[in-house]
Parts: sequence; C-alpha cells; structure tokens
Amino acid sequence: MTCVIFFLPLTSYILSMKSLIITMLLVFSASVSFAQLKADATPIVLAMKANAMPSDTVVTVVPAGKAAAYQNDEWFGSDKLLHFSACGLATLSTAYVLSDKCKFDHTSTLIASEGCVLIVGFIKELLDDMNDNNIFSLKDFAADVAGIFVASIIIAIK
Repeated sequence: MTCVIFFLPLTSYILSMKSLIITMLLVFSASVSFAQLKADATPIVLAMKANAMPSDTVVTVVPAGKAAAYQNDEWFGSDKLLHFSACGLATLSTAYVLSDKCKFDHTSTLIASEGCVLIVGFIKELLDDMNDNNIFSLKDFAADVAGIFVASIIIAIK
C-alpha cells in the first residue's frame, strides 16, 4: 500500500529529536512575537473604553471581540483539554498509520507525526486569529504541544 505524505521534505530535514526541539522552539518564539503584538494592543482598547488616555496617544485599534477573547483566554479553560486531547490523539493516530501502514522506522514515525500535528496546530491558531472574535492563543498552542509531548512519550515507550 502506497502512502502519500505531504510533509516528507520537512521530515528529511529534521533528523534528530534535538533538531525537532529546536524547530518547536523556533515556531513557538515566532508565535510569541506575533501574539505579543496583539496583546500589547489590548490594554489600549480597554483604556479607550475607560476614557483614561491622553488625547495625543497613538492608538492601535483592536476589534472589541478580540479584546474580549484576550480577557477570556484562561490557562485551564475547557478548550485547553480539547486542544491537548485532539493533538495527542492526532499524534498517536498519525504515528500508527506511518509505522504500521506505511512501514516507517520508529524515529521517522516519531518525527513526522510530531511535526505534522505541530504544524496543523500552529495553522489552526493562525486561522483563529483571522476571526474578529478570536485570537492566536499561546495557551491553546501550549496545550497542543503538551498533547504532542505526552503522545510522543507513549510512542517512544513502544
């Protein structure tokens, strides 16, 4: 049975667990910078609503839905459990398909399944940020990474 994998060029670049961790840190640091730009604008919008700003202040306009989304983004919200479990199960199922159906070796299976799910989680957060009532949540992304990490431990034990 032939399997078509779209991110194989990426997995050929990532050859060791050390490289994968470095790649994850680079993606995370890029998302921190992106989210920090948005987070810096939130207090300005809240200050505008309270009429507490001097008139000569430069204002970055953030839709009211995004400001509310920043305020409601909690570390232990119910959506974090969904992010954790979805990414964990996606990593496990991708690893199963790659190892048992496509006959990848153990290391390639681990790297490819982690990488693919991490990329999907990152893209999902970018798509969330395009919605006026949602944000790129580092807390959601951290839950994604935690789910991938736990699944990777399960895969590695095998």
